[in-house]
Amino acid sequence: MYIHFLGETVHYITLAQRGNRLMMSNGYSFCLHSTQRHGVIKYRCSNYAKKCKASVNVDSNDCIVKTFGEHNHGTPKYQVHYITLAGRGTRLAMYKGYSFCRHNTSKRGVITYQCSSFTSAKCKASIYVDSQDLVLKVVGQHDHDPFKYIQLDSGGLEARGGRLAMFRGYSFCKHSIHKDGVIRYRCSSYVSKKCKATIMVDSRGLVVKALGDHDHDPHQYVQVASGKYIKL
Repeated sequence: MYIHFLGETVHYITLAQRGNRLMMSNGYSFCLHSTQRHGVIKYRCSNYAKKCKASVNVDSNDCIVKTFGEHNHGTPKYQVHYITLAGRGTRLAMYKGYSFCRHNTSKRGVITYQCSSFTSAKCKASIYVDSQDLVLKVVGQHDHDPFKYIQLDSGGLEARGGRLAMFRGYSFCKHSIHKDGVIRYRCSSYVSKKCKATIMVDSRGLVVKALGDHDHDPHQYVQVASGKYIKL
């Protein structure tokens, strides 16, 4: 069974019905047990009533500093939470770091959510969520990393860990560097939409050549209160 490791960072969830606050680590949930010296808190597995003896000590920085025992069960199924994208107001369900779009609702009120990358990355992962936002079933696995939101960085935009160049409303990803220092950028939709538009940018950040035409509308980016940018 899973053993928690020192230095792991934990997070917390609050259950909708009873309002209980649980500490989460790698899919397992823990209830507060006691507060020790120097602000260290001991949490025990929320399945302690079922004889699970796993427990952890967490410091004031939400890092695990000591572990006890192992879980004698798999990870429980817990709630999803939701985010709303700026601009269009699209609501996404978040589960284990991945985002999902609402697909359909069954007669019993169970909602199916598809991975938000089911179009661009052909990801077939989906989840079934009940009226209390509890995940009842997980189907398929993600074949890609979780989507990373876009953040302002020295006048550019960051998406999926990389910096985007913006030109006439369109975003471009760095492709290659020529011997004379000119950088070639290709449209950030070259994979999802097969767009062949490219630009050549010199060391001053000036576009010295543009090749091809975009066959799609530009992506829209909106800055939110935190200073980050979100792709609509």
